[in-house]
Amino acid sequence: MNKKLLQQSGFFSLSFLLSVVLTFNNIAAQEIAQVSMLKKEIYPTKPINRTIIGQVKDDNDEALIGVTILVKENPTIGTTTDERGNFTLSIPTDAKTLVFSYTGYLNKEVEIGVLPVFQVQLSADNKILKEVVVVGYG
Repeated sequence: MNKKLLQQSGFFSLSFLLSVVLTFNNIAAQEIAQVSMLKKEIYPTKPINRTIIGQVKDDNDEALIGVTILVKENPTIGTTTDERGNFTLSIPTDAKTLVFSYTGYLNKEVEIGVLPVFQVQLSADNKILKEVVVVGYG
């Protein structure tokens, strides 16, 4: 019987029903030389992210505002610290290193590891500070 006749009579062939069920469950069916082959199709999944938090301070234990924090492996993922030196960042699970940078301070790389909380201390870059020139007009 053909498919159209079966649909009109309210009946469907077993192979048609099986293909509908298998397709709904992401299973591909293929018949080769009267032998049915089933294969589970795997679709790429969305990467899983995790959230980390932390605080950035200087050598005098003062919060640093506006520190840039980037994921070293993907520098398009990043954030900056708030007025209390705090930050929150959603990172991919495969991220390994964070890079902290701030004008007048040495950049710092921190291994991410498994802990979700970071306390980072940046040190002043004395070379840069020695080159600062102040001009006053009176």
